Amino acid sequence: MNSMCTKQNEDKKNLVNKDYEIVKWIGAGAYGTVYEAIYNPLKSPCAIKCYQGLFLDSHTIRQNAREIEILSKIKHPNIIHTYDVLRGNEKSKNDAFLILELCHNDLHRTIYSLSLIHISEPTRPLYISYAVFCLKKK
Repeated sequence: MNSMCTKQNEDKKNLVNKDYEIVKWIGAGAYGTVYEAIYNPLKSPCAIKCYQGLFLDSHTIRQNAREIEILSKIKHPNIIHTYDVLRGNEKSKNDAFLILELCHNDLHRTIYSLSLIHISEPTRPLYISYAVFCLKKK
């Protein structure tokens, strides 16, 4: 598959378009690859989540469209802000890009940090559930 959404891709400068310059690869998950980037017109940091092959089949479109829709509608100070959703260029026409607020932490690190403050493994899900409940109440 010809995709711009791989860690190995050498042409990171124009991953999305000339307005965004990739700084570094952050990580990858089930739904995409995430890069730290700079939005050149404002010289502001952002994150770019690249959905590889999003437009290849209807199942993939439905699966990823739910995440994009939810993230673009959520407005909460404790959840990263979605700035834009862009379709790939000619080189990556089956890819989509979610432009996000850059966050220097992730859920895995947060959960792991709970073990550092001596919250036992069986109790951690309760703390996480409580935190999510508190977010819903605000």
